[in-house]
Amino acid sequence: MINIILIYWNTIKYLKNIQIIFRIYYKFKLNYFISRKLININKKIKYINLFSNNNTFFLDDFFHINNQSADFTKTGWNPNSKDDLWKYKLHYFDYINNSKKKLKKDIVQMLIYNWIENYPFKSGIGWDPYPTSIRIINWITWSWNNKFSEKKVIENLLFQIRYLSKNIEWHILGNHLATNAKSLIFAGLFFEGNEARKWLKKGINILEDQLDEQVLKDGGHFELSPMYHSLFLKDLIEIYNLSKNNKVYFSKNFNQKLFYKINKMFQWLELMSHPDGEIGYFNDSVNNEILKVGELRELAKYYNIQILNNIELNKIKNLHHLKDSGYINISAKNFLAIIDVGHVGPNYLPGHAHADTLSFELSLYNNRFFVNSGISCYGVNKQRHIERSTQSHNTVKINNSNSSNVWASFRVAERAFPQNLSIINENQDFIISCSHNGYKRNYNIIHKRTWHLSKNKFSIEDEIIGSFKNAFANFILHPEVKIFKLNENSLEFIFCNKKVKFFSNNKVSLIKKKYNLGFGKSTLTNCILIEFEENKNLTNILWS
Repeated sequence: MINIILIYWNTIKYLKNIQIIFRIYYKFKLNYFISRKLININKKIKYINLFSNNNTFFLDDFFHINNQSADFTKTGWNPNSKDDLWKYKLHYFDYINNSKKKLKKDIVQMLIYNWIENYPFKSGIGWDPYPTSIRIINWITWSWNNKFSEKKVIENLLFQIRYLSKNIEWHILGNHLATNAKSLIFAGLFFEGNEARKWLKKGINILEDQLDEQVLKDGGHFELSPMYHSLFLKDLIEIYNLSKNNKVYFSKNFNQKLFYKINKMFQWLELMSHPDGEIGYFNDSVNNEILKVGELRELAKYYNIQILNNIELNKIKNLHHLKDSGYINISAKNFLAIIDVGHVGPNYLPGHAHADTLSFELSLYNNRFFVNSGISCYGVNKQRHIERSTQSHNTVKINNSNSSNVWASFRVAERAFPQNLSIINENQDFIISCSHNGYKRNYNIIHKRTWHLSKNKFSIEDEIIGSFKNAFANFILHPEVKIFKLNENSLEFIFCNKKVKFFSNNKVSLIKKKYNLGFGKSTLTNCILIEFEENKNLTNILWS
């Protein structure tokens, strides 16, 4: 009982007052009146087609979401066999704007009418503010693209917007609040009149504040997830496209701030992406949920938004330290590593954080070699806990514990804090050293890790300062990495037709781990497991 109380206390104590106040307010607030009054559509808005991500679609009466399908004629809008994330996405309506699997107008109308008739107000999680926000954006986008204004749909859309405007997610903040703001901006532009202008003003004010809060000085999104960074960047691109084409509704300062933040976020995403163009798996991240950095650049180009030049990587030896978000990118010929020396995320919003302090990913010859495991689900279940745990990342697990106390689905209690970061550039070698105190509270242990990049050699030295019962270092291989030879303390690989060698001063073994390709989609891969016999372990990776 005491342990449970401590876990809750070490989770709640980091929350902002506004989160606590609104959690209480929304729990006990009384029902309120929502107007059904119709207002006119604004026909003066200039827009360019907006398209949803293409991994959710509707085909032959089946919804295809998170690599799982459901027969709409049997399940309707509340499929009991699916988890909450699947249901959330069902109610997003992303599939009506899917640019690669376009739906005919009559099918979209059927789905919208069916939802209105068979999913009444507050009948399930589809009415949560977050899916409501995304559904509003998608209905408006589709109506713009198809010049659609049928009364029954517009009346229901207005009801959703009015409901959302009274249920902004101040109790959650973060990407949820930013999505609420985007929805209000779309709503404020789609309709005309005083009420619509209030939505627009409210959305702009929230987003403008959140740009300062959520986009760090180094350009990273403050939840420290490359996946959510990419999603937020896409949102900003779409909002900036609307703002620059409808300048009468937006201030010059707002447009300038948007443009500046977009460019900073592009630079950050370049540094958090591998040579294959896909993001590193840090915190809640997986690739098939988002647009790659190159695809986002194409989107910006399509909207005639000028983006700064790419950062040169993987050609000359270089180091980029993203100080505010706590990541380091080091690159050289045939080599790129992304290193996590940061904290778990905003103290008051670590829901997408993992126990991955001092983990890293590595690409050789423009292909991924060492990877973190990524995510495949969001439920309160064993798999979600494993994917957030230290054992699913390229770092050290001590005494069968996680470096940060991740629990439930989106909770973190005690968390690791990085310490004593050192970055040295010595004779064209990079030496990065950092420690963290995640094991100090329970075991009086500090984990220190040093990465050393020299010519065709990458060394990782781990030191456990303090007494420990057991400790294991993970080096998770990408599924396409094939092992050529395994010895007691070493492995050899033929990778991209080149020889790669791996050495450790402790015994090397292989185990299987899941590598996640997307929500609901995983494969098995090899993980090099090193058990500490003493307090130090030195690992060397050599390539030609």
